[in-house]
Amino acid sequence: MAVDEALLIEMHDSPVLRFYSWQPYCLSLGYGQRSSLVDRQGLEERGYTLVRRPSGGGAILHAQEITWCLVLPATHPLAAGSIGEGYRRIALVMREALQSLGIAATLQDGNVSRQALPACFETPAAHELVVDGRKLLGCARVQRRHATLQHASLPLAGDVAAISDALVYKDALARDEAAVRLRKQAITLADALSESPVGAGQVARAIVDAFRASHCLDFVESELTSAEEERATALEAARYGNLDWNCRR
Repeated sequence: MAVDEALLIEMHDSPVLRFYSWQPYCLSLGYGQRSSLVDRQGLEERGYTLVRRPSGGGAILHAQEITWCLVLPATHPLAAGSIGEGYRRIALVMREALQSLGIAATLQDGNVSRQALPACFETPAAHELVVDGRKLLGCARVQRRHATLQHASLPLAGDVAAISDALVYKDALARDEAAVRLRKQAITLADALSESPVGAGQVARAIVDAFRASHCLDFVESELTSAEEERATALEAARYGNLDWNCRR
């Protein structure tokens, strides 16, 4: 998260697309969520870590998934217009990427409002991708005057309801009901595919190819600049590696 915010702060002219996975698994809170939602004992028992994202949205358990961060200068066409328009443009690119992998995803109705539910995957929001009505891709963003950052989380496999073990519920019945609801509302890439499994590397290549085809974004592999590394180190110390900051709300 520190690297992602560093990319946002240091963004100038060239869009950046960063892919990564999580080890150990981690529960991330949306920027404005309350830390009282977190079952700290459940996290500790399962060896999960905790971080607060710079982007908004609901909580996500980053486990068997691929995550990516797209940072765009404010002047880029993908970042133009309203937040909803920006989500839709990027979702269309993601849909093309998934189609190339053999997945027929559709966009959730643009009139659906975002609900303040604890877990991101409990319900699809406007312009998010679904398969047979079940959410496949979770997205969140943060906008600054000079640039926009959008996060995306794609579960590759596993139990989409595992996050219910890391959140607080009033009792065991409410936890079980949340798990049932998550399994009805969300889906993994493995469950969406009728053919052989697809790995994170193949997904990343499909997304890069889709951006190249749709928006002429010819990404080139590169390392962090010295300014980005320095900024990320400072942000990790002050925020994302600091439990008091992550639990400040």
